[in-house]
Amino acid sequence: MTRAEFEAYVKAVVNVGDTADPFIPAAVRQAVMWIERNYSYLYMEATNLGGDRLEAGDDSYSLVLFADIAPPGFAHRVKSIVSVRLNLPVAGAEGWYPEKANKLNFEQPIPDGDPTYFYFSNQSFGVQTTGTVNTMIPLQLVFNKKPTEDLTVFVTYVQYTDWDYVADDGEHWLMEYAEDLLLAQTLMQLAVPLKDPDLYAPNKVFRDEALRTSISADLELRQSAESPEMLFG
Repeated sequence: MTRAEFEAYVKAVVNVGDTADPFIPAAVRQAVMWIERNYSYLYMEATNLGGDRLEAGDDSYSLVLFADIAPPGFAHRVKSIVSVRLNLPVAGAEGWYPEKANKLNFEQPIPDGDPTYFYFSNQSFGVQTTGTVNTMIPLQLVFNKKPTEDLTVFVTYVQYTDWDYVADDGEHWLMEYAEDLLLAQTLMQLAVPLKDPDLYAPNKVFRDEALRTSISADLELRQSAESPEMLFG
């Protein structure tokens, strides 16, 4: 289902003629915003698959987005950092050492000597205004120390959808796999501009059930992505 098809479906469900037309696009956008603010589905996760460099002597890294649900090159819709992976030397060879970002700790796994720790000392992003033009500043990850050699950085992050970036003929995960959830929340958003309280209470029950089943399906998907132990014999 495309964005235009979904908005036409919402109009048919509301069934008030053209009265709802000015409010439907905003209501859908607000519904997506509400869902993503409160829940982080797997489709919201992305990784800078190309990797990037944390240059020797530099303690900051600028995250550049590659996923389709936000404009490429902008990090203003990052919700959270899931993990960071650095390419570190291990016993004379190169290898990966993953660590969860929320532990604020990255350790070089070498058998001898003192381990090297890297952790975030700051995460920041914002908007820089130049005249009448707003320029987005990429998300900066600032580490507590500077590496002595170039490191490859892979960041997995959760980001919000830029709904205005979804074209009329564009598709989205919520419309494809959680159409009932998006519909119910959209109808709840329309209750205020249409001054119709009957759109809110019944659809809240519908919305809550759709949330329960979609979260269950998302959890199953996450668990299926884990690496199971293979047993032989």
